[in-house]
Amino acid sequence: MFEMTADGELMVVGPVHTFDGLRRGNLVHQIGNWADEDRRGWTFGSKTGFILPNGARRSPCISWLSREKIKPYLGNKSYWQVCPDFVVEVRPDVDRIRPLQKKLEEYIQQGSQLGWLVDPENQTVMIYRPDREVEVRVGIHRIDGEGPVATLSVDLAKVWDPFED
Repeated sequence: MFEMTADGELMVVGPVHTFDGLRRGNLVHQIGNWADEDRRGWTFGSKTGFILPNGARRSPCISWLSREKIKPYLGNKSYWQVCPDFVVEVRPDVDRIRPLQKKLEEYIQQGSQLGWLVDPENQTVMIYRPDREVEVRVGIHRIDGEGPVATLSVDLAKVWDPFED
């Protein structure tokens, strides 16, 4: 899979290790279930490509778009030119964190209202918001949404250790 920066640079995005995929799947499941119940928007998985306002083509691990932002694209089966309201990137155990931090910064600059950079190996979540410093939370077992996803609550214990009962 490829992503493209606003400058036209292609970036190869390879598959994640199986255990990392399990962690991501848990987050997608929790956020998707919340969106189904909440009914104000939809959740998209990691293979979904968006064209951001700056021209970059990005595929967040998890994203959520409100019904209002989706309305203009109903019936459009191509890439949507829109920045998700909420994005989540999950750091695979083999990736450096700086490129992911730059992606979260870009999402916020391009219109996302909230972004989470989840680092399971270090049990850390970096929270990105417009016009605010990045907030880092370490060792938490639950994180609550805010802004566009204010009623969302995610059990991180299942992300830190997917086999936890």
